[in-house]
Amino acid sequence: MKVTLLGTGSPVPLPDRAGTSILVSIGDERLLFDCGPGTVTRLLENGINPGSIDRLFFTHHHIDHNAEFFNFAITNWARGNGSETLRIHGPNPWTDTLLESLYDIYEEDIEYREEVGYPSNGIWDVETDPVDDGSVIETSRWRVEAREVDHSIEAYAYRITDTQTGREVVLSGDTSMCDEIVEIADGADLLVQDCCIAPVADDPPTDEDTDAYVWDEYTSELPDEKRAGLHETHCDPSEAGEIASNAAVDTVVLTHLLPYRDREAIRSGVAAQFDGDIIVAEDGLEVGVDPIDATTNR
Repeated sequence: MKVTLLGTGSPVPLPDRAGTSILVSIGDERLLFDCGPGTVTRLLENGINPGSIDRLFFTHHHIDHNAEFFNFAITNWARGNGSETLRIHGPNPWTDTLLESLYDIYEEDIEYREEVGYPSNGIWDVETDPVDDGSVIETSRWRVEAREVDHSIEAYAYRITDTQTGREVVLSGDTSMCDEIVEIADGADLLVQDCCIAPVADDPPTDEDTDAYVWDEYTSELPDEKRAGLHETHCDPSEAGEIASNAAVDTVVLTHLLPYRDREAIRSGVAAQFDGDIIVAEDGLEVGVDPIDATTNR
């Protein structure tokens, strides 16, 4: 079982942090969780054919988690040679609406591609399955359980189990501190945890012509009202550490990071609450779960 953090960023566009997307590889099967901006490029950078993805799960439908869907769906079909039908799981009605919008907008594009030799199957027969609190999706090789967590819209954390090895990974999605994330993460080998509310780095960006607007808007200390609003929908390092500790996980990976955050302050904030292994994510991070072994491809 291997977890690849394709995109570890936020809604703020940056070259080194794409929108949220996480690949879980179990045997020969590949499960993609969320499809934020840059997902297809990150798959290719990591040597992964987008057409090889078996399932797509959405934690929720904010733009930094689903904006790449149209590109991914077409590329998955084209690069998969129509050999497999993509199955999509996520909260409804938005998951169904997203697929219907693909067909509404790109019907002529898809038909043109079919005329020039693209496979006739693998795109019109995409299947969607709604996710609710407590939903379980499973095959003979893996099991995925969904648990609704606290965010500004309907959102889910997922617990993924490799049924051959017994290894378990939990993806928090976007969530504030809540009992539900602790419960679904209980005893997991690895927790990939939202840590959006992180301390600002001391040093400004080197290329101010490119990044100054990001620096000005997102790295200044947040006003109290904005910080309070974020705490209703995301976690800070102390909360991420408390979740990991209360759930008694072995390793926590911190993700969903705003620009120019202080990595050491994130680590120390988590470590004040959690005495397990701590990894501050970056795009391309690969974490093997048999046993835990972290590397990066970028």
